[in-house]
Order: sequence, then structure tokens, then C-alpha cells
Amino acid sequence: MTLDNIDWRNRALRVRQAKTRQSLQLPLTDEAAKDGLVTSEEALRYALSLPIAALISGINTLEWLEKNARVAALFKPFSREEMAALELRCSSKKQ
Repeated sequence: MTLDNIDWRNRALRVRQAKTRQSLQLPLTDEAAKDGLVTSEEALRYALSLPIAALISGINTLEWLEKNARVAALFKPFSREEMAALELRCSSKKQ
């Protein structure tokens, strides 16, 4: 993943799934929760479920820090089915 994967204008992270070659767009802020697409908790849990060595999460407020810490402390990786459902939900949104 590189900085080219970040869509700064739409405040989203673009990822191409290696297995399915399907494009996935994950929000970089809580704003996506307003349209019901995905919550920040789901996005963080999704990212933590990927085979990564580190995750850098932007934190603008103490509330956001506490929310991210709660997700990390209670972290349970998404199942394959949960990952697929979230990917489908995100990829079906008009981009």
C-alpha cells in the first residue's frame, strides 16, 4: 500500500483485493457513518483483520482515541464472511 491508495478529495482509502481483484474504498473518517455505509469501528476492525504489520490511525479528538482504543482492546478479527459482506457493501456504493 502506498500514498497513491489514498483518495484525499473523498477522504477514503482505495484497496484492490488481491484475490478477487475487486476495488474497495474505505472511509478515512467517521463521515461514512452518516450515510450508513460503514462505521469507523468496522473500518478499523477490517484494517486490523488484514495481514498487516502496523496500522496508523488518524485521531482528531480524545473521543476518537478512546473509540479506537476500545476497538483495539476488544479486537476480534472479522471472519471471511464478515470481510466479504463489508467489501460488498463498500464496493456497491457508487464511486
